[in-house]
Amino acid sequence: MLEKLNHFIREYEELKKLARTLHNYNVKACNYGLTKRQEKLREKTEEKVKELVERINKTLETNFKPFFQRDPRGLSLFLVNDDCKYTLDGYNYIDYHKGIPIYLD
Repeated sequence: MLEKLNHFIREYEELKKLARTLHNYNVKACNYGLTKRQEKLREKTEEKVKELVERINKTLETNFKPFFQRDPRGLSLFLVNDDCKYTLDGYNYIDYHKGIPIYLD
């Protein structure tokens, strides 16, 4: 159990770094837009987050998915699961505020 916890802590620290990177891209996108290169780098960062969340799911035996929130005024990354989903007027939504926020360093 302790080994799983240590493994998760290391992965969570990496997740915080990636969340900071995503937040920086969101600020740039809001202020003056992203270059094609920056867009590609943001996409690569999001892919890294997805891979890391899959590893966390294996470690903790959970079923989280990343939710990328692109408004620079808030946090950029949340971990959500099926408890965060709901339907309203026939449309499916995710209430990411019910998820786990990934706070920046």
